[in-house]
Amino acid sequence: MHKKITMRLSQIFMRFSFLLLVALGVLLCSTAIYFYQRDMKETYYDYVSSIVSVSRAGLDGDDIRACIEKGEMSPKLNDALAQMNMYKENSRVSYIYLVYYPDEADPGDMRYVLYANTDADRADGVEDSVINSPCGEEYTENMWRGFYEAQFGGRDEIRFLENVTHINGSEVLMLTAIAPVYDREGNAVCVIGGDIFADIVIGHTRSYLLSVTFYAIIVLAVGFLGFFLLGRRFILKPLADITKSTGEFVDAVGRTEAPEDLTYGVVDVRDNTELRDLSRQLAHMMATTKDYMVNLKTVTAEKERIGAELSVAAQIQADMLPRTFPPFPDKESFDLYATMTPAKEIGGDFYDFFFADENHLVLVMADVSGEGVPAALFMMIARTLIKNRAQSEMSLSPSAILADVNGQLCESNEEDMFVTVWLGILDITTGKGMAVNAGHEHPAVRRAGGNFELVKYRHSPAVAVMEGMKFREHEFQLDPGDTLYIYTDGVPEATNAENELFGEERLLAALNREPDADPEKLLQNMREAIDAFVADTPPFDDTTMLAIRMNPVSL
Repeated sequence: MHKKITMRLSQIFMRFSFLLLVALGVLLCSTAIYFYQRDMKETYYDYVSSIVSVSRAGLDGDDIRACIEKGEMSPKLNDALAQMNMYKENSRVSYIYLVYYPDEADPGDMRYVLYANTDADRADGVEDSVINSPCGEEYTENMWRGFYEAQFGGRDEIRFLENVTHINGSEVLMLTAIAPVYDREGNAVCVIGGDIFADIVIGHTRSYLLSVTFYAIIVLAVGFLGFFLLGRRFILKPLADITKSTGEFVDAVGRTEAPEDLTYGVVDVRDNTELRDLSRQLAHMMATTKDYMVNLKTVTAEKERIGAELSVAAQIQADMLPRTFPPFPDKESFDLYATMTPAKEIGGDFYDFFFADENHLVLVMADVSGEGVPAALFMMIARTLIKNRAQSEMSLSPSAILADVNGQLCESNEEDMFVTVWLGILDITTGKGMAVNAGHEHPAVRRAGGNFELVKYRHSPAVAVMEGMKFREHEFQLDPGDTLYIYTDGVPEATNAENELFGEERLLAALNREPDADPEKLLQNMREAIDAFVADTPPFDDTTMLAIRMNPVSL
């Protein structure tokens, strides 16, 4: 095993070293060539731009405009042409010329004003005067666009173009400098251009590339050999020994049933490097692992016990909430449905509904501060107190019920927990109800034939915040066809991966997806909308909902 690991790591290190040095060499060569070629091009651009600048200084824009209109050369323009012929004859510039666009609206019509020639050009039959003759395929699309922008762009500056053109069937790199020529009124009459072949740039670059590549290969070969030998001495060998010792310990962990008998062979790394620190830290980690495994059985057993107890607690909590639907089959005047989804095994939200007497239905939606076991215990106490007080023979007043429950919860609330409550008492014969909102979410109501809307009003404080609290009551009316939807903050505050809240707008949109649906379907639509919104994001709060719809009473 030790030999196989050493060989594999050596091969990886060798390939990595080779590729790293090759990449470094390519990067250095590319950088050197880039800057060399850039400097060469800048030199040629400076050269051709100086010829263009000197030639433009001897041009008269008004005279050129008159020549274009007449279609013939003037003495002044002939003198300028002679000057440009001299520049072309005695410089390395390949072409000097004047071109213009007769119509700004027609960028496809570019024509010559003049074309500078040498004695050799004239001997080959090239004409001196080409005024108003159309330009041909000798110019690339990039050059046509550059000339057009120079004449009509409104900027008095020398521009540079780089093009690959075809000369005698061969591709040639050409560097071009262009500038507009203006009349006395500041209008561009034409564009002067100068071209220079950049074949010398390519030739010099190739020679430079060969030289750089040759020396780079020598340096890379020496560097690779030294890098690999040093790496094998100071890295590969110690790592192989550490791998062997660690592998033996891992194999022993898989076989042993007595973690206290595990041993780890510490590798002695003589060089004062990070590998020596790694060897010592691994030895410490293996000792810690051994201690961890010794205690693992006890910890695992304790965790399983707690998990089992939480499962029982979750079942007890679920059994406390009414889960049989329809809950009152003999009551045809309304339909009711509710759900509670805890964020953890057990939660602090709860709902409840029960009859205080034959005609008065009590509806409860509450959210205890916090999560987990403390919230669940406080929830059970609060639910029991609310139900016992509401079913007593005392006044059926939501405010009186919560005031009494508030006093009892505050008596021994050392953890300063509280519960937000929406408590309503509905007369199912008339649809008239009284409710208290103690710091809870705004309910949503749909009137028959309409859409759901939030009913917003001033809330009372949450229950168990302070002794002696009074709670504000308000009346509400549910007629046949009306639906009431109450919920905890786990609905609007459901959060997706982008940390966005579900919010009230999405809440209403989900309700109004099928506003006339029965309560069970209504809550199902809401659950689907929340799940689609949060996707795989774990919930951080319980989600509890209740909906009740009043039905027409048959006579």
